[in-house]
Amino acid sequence: MSLQAPPDIPRATPGNLLMKLLPLVMVAAMIGMVALMFGSGMARSPMALVFPLMMMVSMIGMLANGGRGGGAKTAEANEDRKDYLRYLDTLRSDVAETGSAQRRALEWTHPDPALLWTLVGTVRMWERRTTDADFCHVRVGRGGQRLATKLIAPETGPIEDLEPVAAVSLRRFVRAHSVVPALPTAVSLRGFASVGIGGDREAAQQLARAMLAQLCTFHAPDVLQVAVICGPDTAAEWEWVKWLPHAQHPEARDGAGSTRMLFGSVLELETVLGVHLSARGRFVRNTPAVDGVPQLLIVIDGGSPGPGPDCSTTGSTP
Repeated sequence: MSLQAPPDIPRATPGNLLMKLLPLVMVAAMIGMVALMFGSGMARSPMALVFPLMMMVSMIGMLANGGRGGGAKTAEANEDRKDYLRYLDTLRSDVAETGSAQRRALEWTHPDPALLWTLVGTVRMWERRTTDADFCHVRVGRGGQRLATKLIAPETGPIEDLEPVAAVSLRRFVRAHSVVPALPTAVSLRGFASVGIGGDREAAQQLARAMLAQLCTFHAPDVLQVAVICGPDTAAEWEWVKWLPHAQHPEARDGAGSTRMLFGSVLELETVLGVHLSARGRFVRNTPAVDGVPQLLIVIDGGSPGPGPDCSTTGSTP
């Protein structure tokens, strides 16, 4: 969206300058004429003073016209300023509506994780497929984002030539409305080989659980599989994953049904999923998803790099 330039400051023209100087010239001419008349004795006749008086009246009239001209320019500048501020106010309503529509769209695509339970059993559950633009996109928080309709500031002349109130209003308008605050912010997990979550441990686990819940709400088990590596100290926080259909091994089974993909070490995961991992190529950023090959999401929270206790022993019954 290209914005209109603010109005310029009205500038004095050469003609107006001459009009302002002309009364001074007439005053000088009148003084010289009166002096000449008194010097020659013509001022003794009353009729001789008529012409100087006429010149004085004309000079007063011209000064009055000049004042009215300056007032007209001030009024014109005020009207230009009001028109421009009215234009920005109208534009502000349009920009606010664009920002609101942008917020509604993002809240629909990436809803608050606390509201995910309302989507269970609806048409939105498992709606994202490998061909969708938001496949494996997940909300990670809120943040400011550029307005969907980019505001393009106009090209203007020197700032000293612009009407100051209008110029400042334009600058503040662009600064205030170019970014929409507190919008849902999402990332594409397929754009990264790994994503680390640091900071406070409890907050990091909450974010990881929220991301996993979103992915499993919007992606079906045939396009997304989940595996968790955890140690005895973190197993209790991930016990709930055993209920996810995404965390069931596609082939292996035990006495309770399909084997849950919860492991105590990276080596254990590689041993159980070795055949499936070997069928996958090396990571390449944003490679198009392949139908029939589900995205594998591995969550690592503790565990050991080598053989270690299986965290699924805390709850092996689905």
